[in-house]
Amino acid sequence: AASSLALSVWWSLRAFFCLGLGRANLVPFLFVAAARVPGVTAGSGIALVAGLGYVGFLTFPPLVGFIAAAYGLDTVFMGLAVVAALTTCIAFAMPGKASSSD
Repeated sequence: AASSLALSVWWSLRAFFCLGLGRANLVPFLFVAAARVPGVTAGSGIALVAGLGYVGFLTFPPLVGFIAAAYGLDTVFMGLAVVAALTTCIAFAMPGKASSSD
């Protein structure tokens, strides 16, 4: 959302930098959670998460481009902000609590 509301390219780049710092920290937690799924070996869980990450990495940018061509880049960035907010709300609503001990 900050990038679509930014007054200049530099403010937009700063917003993306902050977003990257915040979201990049989630990947190790996803791998740990995938390794701890009951009934699934750790290697299979991590491979599934990594594979889904690659699929998203390859399909998401073209999808964003098609939507931006149809509705505008501001609409895409606002939609991404809504999805990020929903993801955060769902994560906080999940039952249980992560533990740091094995």
